[in-house]
Amino acid sequence: MEELIQAIASQIKFTVLQSADIEEAFPLELKRKDVAKMLGVSVDTFDDRFRYQKGFLNINDKRWPRDAVREWYNSMLLSSNRIIVFVLLRFK
Repeated sequence: MEELIQAIASQIKFTVLQSADIEEAFPLELKRKDVAKMLGVSVDTFDDRFRYQKGFLNINDKRWPRDAVREWYNSMLLSSNRIIVFVLLRFK
């Protein structure tokens, strides 16, 4: 159990530390292929799973703000990790 919690904490730290790399690698306004690359998915997967998600901000239908995408992704990651930890601790 403790190992899983540590693994989740490491992922969160990695995500936060990766922020500097993202700022150097991507422009402030992202195109579809840039967003997909930043999220580590294909363009089709971006369209199917992320593009139309509630709260996924865009400038227009063809541009997305880099920092807002990063914040949205990190908040989703943090939320899912909290749920996992809660369930694991609840049914320990």
